[in-house]
Amino acid sequence: MKNKTKRKNRIFRVLLATMLILFGVSFRNDGKIGISGVQSVQAATKNVVVRFWNQSGKTSYSKLRIKVSAGKKIKLPAVPAITGYKNLGWSTQKNDTKAVYAAGKKIRLKKNINLYAVRKKVGIYKVYFYDNTGSTSTVFKKLNKAVTKNGYLTLPELPQKSGYKAVGWSTKKNASQAAYTEGQKIRIKKNIKLYAVYESDTTFTVALCKNNGTVYKTENVASGSSYTLPSVRNASGYTFMGWDIQLGKSTAPRYEAGDTITVNSNIKLYAVVFNRSAEEDLTLSELLQSASSWKIGNGSNRGYNHIIFVGDSRTNRMQRTLQNLNSGYYESNLLRDIDFVYEEGKGLEWLKSQGMNSILSIAEENYSVLKPTAVIFNLGVNDPGNMYDYISYYQEIAESLQKKNCKLFFMSVNPVNSKTIEYLGKNAIRKEEVIRKFNSVVCSALGSTFEYIDTYSYLMENGYGTNISGTGVDLPDDDGLHYTTKTYKRIFKYCLDYLILH
Repeated sequence: MKNKTKRKNRIFRVLLATMLILFGVSFRNDGKIGISGVQSVQAATKNVVVRFWNQSGKTSYSKLRIKVSAGKKIKLPAVPAITGYKNLGWSTQKNDTKAVYAAGKKIRLKKNINLYAVRKKVGIYKVYFYDNTGSTSTVFKKLNKAVTKNGYLTLPELPQKSGYKAVGWSTKKNASQAAYTEGQKIRIKKNIKLYAVYESDTTFTVALCKNNGTVYKTENVASGSSYTLPSVRNASGYTFMGWDIQLGKSTAPRYEAGDTITVNSNIKLYAVVFNRSAEEDLTLSELLQSASSWKIGNGSNRGYNHIIFVGDSRTNRMQRTLQNLNSGYYESNLLRDIDFVYEEGKGLEWLKSQGMNSILSIAEENYSVLKPTAVIFNLGVNDPGNMYDYISYYQEIAESLQKKNCKLFFMSVNPVNSKTIEYLGKNAIRKEEVIRKFNSVVCSALGSTFEYIDTYSYLMENGYGTNISGTGVDLPDDDGLHYTTKTYKRIFKYCLDYLILH
C-alpha cells in the first residue's frame, strides 16, 4: 500500500515538474521557484458598428459606416444634403423630427447601433445664370441651380468666351465689375439672377505725359475698361490743371483729375500745367471799378445795398488779401458795405450753430426795401460729404433770409490739388471729383432759390494758383487748398461782376 502511494506521488511530481517547465517555471538553487516567462490567454477584442440611414431607414449611407472597438469614441459625420431640406442631425429612431445627436458630435460606441437622418423641409430658391447681356444659352442653362433656402452655393466657372477672360458674376447686366468671383461660396436668400462679367483679352496703353511731352507713366488697360485719371502734385510755381490730348496747354483741360474715361484704343494724354507767373495780378484801381458798380447794377439789375460773403478759411484769406491792398483806404472804398462771415476749418455745423445768427444780424442791420442784400455762400470744402445736408439746410433758411430782402447765391467750391494736400498730410476727403460732385449736386437741387456763381469753371478755364499763406501775403509754400493773392483778387472781382449783371 505504501509502495503504491509512493509511486502515485512520484508520478504527480513528474507531471507537476513537466507542467512548470512548459509554463516557464524553474527551480533555483536556493529552493525558490523562478519564472522565466509568462504565458497568458486574452479574450478576443469585440468590434461594434454604427450604420447610417435616411429618415425612413430604407436607404443606407454605406460610405458613412463606422467600425471600431467597443468603448471607443467616434465623431458623427455630416448628414448628406438633400435640396430643399435643412439637416438637423441624427436620431436612433426612424422618421424622427428631433435630432438626438448633432453632426460632428463625439459619442462613445459600446454596441452596434443604427442612426437615422433628421431633416426639416424648408423649400428651395433658384439661381439662374446668364451672359453679360442677359441672354441665355444651353451652356448657361446647365449652370442653373436649385438651392436649399438660406443654403450656400459655390459659384461655377464662367463659360469661355472668345477674345475675353472671365472676371466673375454680377447681379446686374452689362456690369464691368464682378460682385462675386468664380468658386466663391455665397448664401442664397432669394431667387437670384447672376450675369457673367468678362473683360477683353485685348489691352491698350494709356500714356500719361508731362506738359513738354516726355512720358510721365504708362498703364495697360483692358479694351472697353474704365480708367480714372490721376491727380499730380503741383510743381513749385505751377498748378496742375488736368489732362488733354493736346501738347503744351496751360488751362482748360479736356479732362480733370478723377475723371473716368473708357479705353478702346491706345491713348496719349498730356498734363495741362498753369504757370502762375502768367496769372493776372489785379490792381486796386481795377478792383475799385467793380466795387463802384455792384451797388448800381447795369440797368436791368438795380444793384445791391450790402454783400455778405459766407465761408471758411478761404473766405478769411480772401478778406485779408483785400485788406492788405491799401491799408487804411479799403474800409471806405473797396470793402465798403461788404461783410465776411467765416470760421476756419468749419462747415455746415458751424453755419447752423453760429454762422446763421451772424448772417441774420447783419442782414437786419442793413435791411433796405429798395435794394437787397446779396448773401454769397461758399462752404463745403471742409465737409463735401454733407452735400445733401447742405441742400436741406439752404432750403430751410431761404425763406427767413428772403424776408429780410436777401438775394441768395451759392458760389462753387473751388478747385483743389488732392496730391499736394495729401503730401502735406491733410484731410484726404478733398478729392477733385468729390468737389465737382458737390457743386453739381447742390447747384441742381437749389434751383432758382439760389443763383449759382460758378467760379470753379472760371478758374479751370483761366488758371489759378494755390498757396499756404493765411495772412494775405504769399509764402513760398503751396498747400493745394488755399489760393495765391492773385487768385483771391480774381475770385472777388468775378463775384462783384456777377452781381452787377444779376
